[in-house]
Amino acid sequence: MSYAIDFLNRDALELSQFNNELSPSWLAPIKQQALQHFKSAKTPGRKIEHWKYNDTAFLAGQSFVKAPAPQPNEIEAVVSASQSISIESAIELTFIDGYLVSDLNALNVPEGLRLTAIQNADDSQQDAILAHLDPDFDSKNLLLNLNDAMCDKGILIEVERNADISTPIYLRHLSSTSENASLSDNKVIVEQGESSRLTLIEHFESTTSTQTAQETQPDKSNQPPLLALQKTSINLAANSHIDHYRLNLEQDSATQVSQVKSLLGKDAVLNSFYLGVGSKLNRTDIDVIHAGQNAECNLTGIYLPANEQTIDYHTNIEHRVPHCNTNEVFRGIIADKASATFNGKIHIFQDAQKSDAFLNNKNLLLTNQAEVNTKPELEIYADDVKCAHGATIAKLDEKAVYYLQTRGINQRQAKKMLSIGFIQELLNNIQLEPVKSYLANLLDEYMSHID
Repeated sequence: MSYAIDFLNRDALELSQFNNELSPSWLAPIKQQALQHFKSAKTPGRKIEHWKYNDTAFLAGQSFVKAPAPQPNEIEAVVSASQSISIESAIELTFIDGYLVSDLNALNVPEGLRLTAIQNADDSQQDAILAHLDPDFDSKNLLLNLNDAMCDKGILIEVERNADISTPIYLRHLSSTSENASLSDNKVIVEQGESSRLTLIEHFESTTSTQTAQETQPDKSNQPPLLALQKTSINLAANSHIDHYRLNLEQDSATQVSQVKSLLGKDAVLNSFYLGVGSKLNRTDIDVIHAGQNAECNLTGIYLPANEQTIDYHTNIEHRVPHCNTNEVFRGIIADKASATFNGKIHIFQDAQKSDAFLNNKNLLLTNQAEVNTKPELEIYADDVKCAHGATIAKLDEKAVYYLQTRGINQRQAKKMLSIGFIQELLNNIQLEPVKSYLANLLDEYMSHID
């Protein structure tokens, strides 16, 4: 079933318009609650604090049509036009416009791991899924409300207690082209048992992704806008561990609004890496809750907007209990007339004594037209903590460029070397070698187009 969303005329929407043959009845109450939030929430715009640096005027000028399920010939065309990461023995799942197109029954799934399409969840799994869905949590974000109201598609990843899943799970989120302004949605839910381990890669790509800076762009007037809404929710039980990689590479006509929410139990470890490249607007909200003592969150990210792209990361880390650690480092390189926003907040609750939190954001502007807005925040209500935060905005060091030129390196190559050096430390910390190699090649090609 296809329907259109007009963000300026939402009052007439009914839940029946969001349902189709994939819509299980047990999701109806959550979807109805989310729909009410969607209808009553303010449309994102510069007058709203959390959106003031994002140009969302396109929402008012378009009626977005729900992307239909891809046909077999379309699946083959989209997959063949995409670029995958070669990860030996990985469990690979492919989504196109939010729809799961991989056959779960054909996968070689190791013991201790269970993969289930959300609409096929059994009674026990339904309770786990519902525990991850809380429209009130996102009541101020109209676009995340819409994702919940459309909640039909996605994957539930369950890891049993004490299971060490050495095989990475590789989720490919592909977006196809359309003749109309299109809308897609997707959910990924991860439920890890005590003392379990998992590696998860989420790779978002348009079939005509823009992956080079300062290239001559095609006529974007012939590219209808794409709006992709995506939510990933991770629940880590005591002493569980996840390495999570999230790579966003979208075309200039695409807008992705997404959220990654993680709940950390006692002694749990969350290692996350984010990459933002491309998109008209790429807005990612990252929420981490330290709910058990001695939990650890290591959050790193790189964003590289070019042309007239906008990349926006909002992070909110909550230390609710004592003895938890957060290390958060994001770095951005902004080229051309692009813009970036980093709003990072760490909230230390009153009972969260002995918290250790570090937050740092560094930005490199490559042109006079490039723009960045950075706001690192610490909100501390405990008195026995170790916390620090900071942010910098700078341009390439012309003396360093000149020095390299005196050593026989041309100006473009010198700028490329210095730019890659600016983010190299974060790349070196990537533990999964295929991802590290893929990103090294991708960023080398990307930065080669810097003037």
